[in-house]
Amino acid sequence: MLATSILSGANQYHLVEKWDQSKTTCAQDERFDWACRGNGVQDENPCGLEECMQMCDEASECLYFFSNSNEGCHLYGSCDNTRTTTHVGSTFMRVVADESTYTKVMDLTPDQLMSTDEFGDWAPDCSTESGKAQACMMAAVDQGRNALDMYNGYPFASFDIPDTWTEDFEDEYARGCYYYTEKYDWTDYHNYAFYGGSNAGESIDGTKRMEIEYGSFCVTNAPASGLLTSPEVSSQTYAIVIGCSVAFGLVLIAICLMWKRCYFCKRGNEKPILADVPLTTYNPSREFKHTILVEDDHDDHAEQAEGASYQQSAQSADPEIPAQPKNVEGEEPVAYF
Repeated sequence: MLATSILSGANQYHLVEKWDQSKTTCAQDERFDWACRGNGVQDENPCGLEECMQMCDEASECLYFFSNSNEGCHLYGSCDNTRTTTHVGSTFMRVVADESTYTKVMDLTPDQLMSTDEFGDWAPDCSTESGKAQACMMAAVDQGRNALDMYNGYPFASFDIPDTWTEDFEDEYARGCYYYTEKYDWTDYHNYAFYGGSNAGESIDGTKRMEIEYGSFCVTNAPASGLLTSPEVSSQTYAIVIGCSVAFGLVLIAICLMWKRCYFCKRGNEKPILADVPLTTYNPSREFKHTILVEDDHDDHAEQAEGASYQQSAQSADPEIPAQPKNVEGEEPVAYF
C-alpha cells in the first residue's frame, strides 16, 4: 500500500504511512549518510524535517530519508530491510519517474517486523535447535510474517514446554517452523510465526498452521540420517567418534594378523601323527594288502606298538579276487605315500 502524504522540494516524497511516528525505518547497512546527528550526541548537529528533505534532494543516490524526534536525519540509498531506532520518527520515499520507490517491506507494521540488523551477525547452525529457531525467524521475516521475541506471553522459540503448562498447551504449540493462517480460530495470531522445539506437539496441519521452509537460511545443516543424528552433536564429538572407530579397526586387524602368525608357527612345529591311516601296499608278487597303522594310547605298550600293523589280505577285502600266496616271511611291505 503506497503512502499518500507528500513532501515537495526538488523532488517529491511519499510518507511510509505504516512506519509513521515509529521506531521503524530502513536498515543500518542501507544508510549512506547520517546527515544530522541530532541532540545530545557527540558532534551534535540537529536539523528538522525540511532540512532533512533538502539534504536528500542534494544527494542523487538518496531515495529515502528518516527524520526523528531528536532532530536527527538519516539518508538511504535502498530500503529492503528494517531496523529499530532509538527515537521515533517518519520515513519518506522519493518519487522517481512518477512512481514512488516502494518496497514490499513497507507493507508491514512495526509489530509485524523484526529488526534485521541483528541478523547480520547470525550464522544459523541448523544442527542445533537454537540454530533452527534463528533460521526460522529469518525466513519468517523474509516472507513478511510477524516474528517477535514474545507475543501474548508465548516466546517465538519454545524448545521445552514448561511444566506449568497443561497438556492442551503442549498439543496446541506446534513443533517446527510455522505461522498461523487466517483460518486459525484466534484472529490475534493470524500471520504470527513461531518455532516449536523438540518437546512440543506435532500439530502443523497445513491449514490452520502452515510450515515455513527455512533451510536456505542455514549455514550448517542437520545430518539427515545415519550415525550421530542428534541435533546437539558437535563437530568435536564427530571427530572423537570417528577417531575411536578407526583405532578400534586397526587394533582388530593387528589381533587377527598376530593370531594367524602364531597359528601357523604352532602348526609348523607339530609332528605328523599317523593314527588310523589306511595305506595300500604293493609287492612284486602282485599281492595287494590294506594296512592300518594304529597308534597305541597306552604308555606301557608304546615300544611294542611302534611298527606293529594289522594286515588284511585282498581276498578278505574282495571275495571275487582269487586268493594269492601269502607273503614271504621276512619280506617288508612297501608303502607309497
